[in-house]
Amino acid sequence: MFTIYHDPGCIFSHACLVVLRYAGTTFEKVNYKKEPFTEKLLKEIIEKLKIDPIELVEKNHPEWKYMYSKLHLTNEEIIQVLIENHNLIVRPIVVSGNKAIIGRPPKNLVNFIKEQKYNHITNLY
Repeated sequence: MFTIYHDPGCIFSHACLVVLRYAGTTFEKVNYKKEPFTEKLLKEIIEKLKIDPIELVEKNHPEWKYMYSKLHLTNEEIIQVLIENHNLIVRPIVVSGNKAIIGRPPKNLVNFIKEQKYNHITNLY
């Protein structure tokens, strides 16, 4: 079972949904703009991604560039910024079990699905 945390207005989210459907996976969609991340969930996802919180920031977003990029924020502070400003989160995020990936580019998801034993997706990419 996969869970995709996505923004319906994001082209990468749409592409990843197509990949998940094509692969025949079972998945749950979570629009994180309507169902925002809690601190606990975001920390769990960051742990599953095996990244630092800064790597989940959309650094080209004007809000990040002009309000936060010059600050020396701790990991905890970055997580708070992401919780308060969900537009700054790189998307989509796909979780399966104790692993997660950022679906940018969508090929990341193809490889992740293969890893999760959905071998019939091999002819995509």
